[in-house]
Amino acid sequence: MAKEYLAKTKAYISPPYVYALPLRRWLRERGYVVAINRPVDTIKTILSNNRWLGLVPLASIITNRNLKICPGPMIYSRSETKSVIIVSAKYVDLNKCKKIAVTAETRTSIQYLRYVSLVKKLDLKYIHSKETNVFQLLSLAPCALILADEALRARRYRLKIVADIGLLVRETLGISPVYAVTATKANSKCNDDLEITYLRPSPSDIELASYITGLDKDEIIDYYETIQYGYDPSLLSRAIEVLEKAVMEQT
Repeated sequence: MAKEYLAKTKAYISPPYVYALPLRRWLRERGYVVAINRPVDTIKTILSNNRWLGLVPLASIITNRNLKICPGPMIYSRSETKSVIIVSAKYVDLNKCKKIAVTAETRTSIQYLRYVSLVKKLDLKYIHSKETNVFQLLSLAPCALILADEALRARRYRLKIVADIGLLVRETLGISPVYAVTATKANSKCNDDLEITYLRPSPSDIELASYITGLDKDEIIDYYETIQYGYDPSLLSRAIEVLEKAVMEQT
């Protein structure tokens, strides 16, 4: 019975981070059943079921031909991101980090950073870890690339922000970095009711995000101003071009 119900239901998988709170509300208002899962598990679910759509890291689309992009919510920033940052215990220039600890969740951000490093001729090495906690990452390298809720929480600590990836990409490459897109299985259909232009957080979104991250409500409002949800094919095509070049440089 549950399988029959799901087969007739519009279903979407959202990441568990606070940037997706307004998006989850928007989807439910449009009749979607919304599941919450980490990106790697989202991809597994989409590939095993023709009914699911979800928010998937853009780098995963480029490296996995079994996925396809659908017109729908995508996460990007016009410049500063606030929640995709490189931090260190004491301030250093990016080119002096030498080693940067990264997690599996940074798959798109690290590709942008790799291409920026190529353009700026930075000699950076990456220490890959299963850890996501900023202090555990900084025990492995002088600098750490962190994102989403962990990056927002890190702003409460006495850590130095070495670089904001969104701002770095904008200033170096001249594009608005796209981090995640709506995707489905390559042979599945896209839904025609997911195109979105602008999305504002509700008071409950702001309150919950403040509770989760420990940031005050004004900081959360400021953060939501930096995150963009609207589907923009031209921005998306430019971001894909950059990420494809970044991937090619590694092969």
